[in-house]
Amino acid sequence: MSDRRSHDLAEDPDRWDAWAARAADGLGLPPGHVDVPTLHRIATVVARRVERPLVPVTTYLVGRALEHDPALTLEEATARIERLAQEGPLTEVTRDGAR
Repeated sequence: MSDRRSHDLAEDPDRWDAWAARAADGLGLPPGHVDVPTLHRIATVVARRVERPLVPVTTYLVGRALEHDPALTLEEATARIERLAQEGPLTEVTRDGAR
């Protein structure tokens, strides 16, 4: 019998929310709702359309963008990432960002 848990957010959203709350508390962040489904959607888009190893980098950057611009909403940041991901997998990129 496996103790492995499902990765399907719909199967146990309370467990996902509980982890997000615990992680936020452990990082000293104020209590508040973490929109796990939206972050999970961004992660899925990046994993499928860009590259899986860039998922944590992208979610970190979204968090930094939200911190940097209080007027930016998670929905707007998500839409921006989805538009960027539409460009597909990365091509060779130089250090200055040029292709």
